Amino acid sequence: MTPRLVNAKELAQYLGTTEGSIYTYKSQGKIPPQWIIKLGKRGVRFDLVEVDKSLEEAKSSNDDLSSIFKIRA
Repeated sequence: MTPRLVNAKELAQYLGTTEGSIYTYKSQGKIPPQWIIKLGKRGVRFDLVEVDKSLEEAKSSNDDLSSIFKIRA
């Protein structure tokens, strides 16, 4: 069973990117806010249910990940 909440390293593995990219996107405000679950002052987890929703929406509208992460091509 896949956990619903994951850390940055696990999210990076799930998306096929690096942990550094996840932190960079988060600090630049490029990660959708519905993905982020704050735990205390510094703790952060990412909601895979919301991640999957975003991926499905991008897939159904024929977008790529740049649309999810608000990246200019």
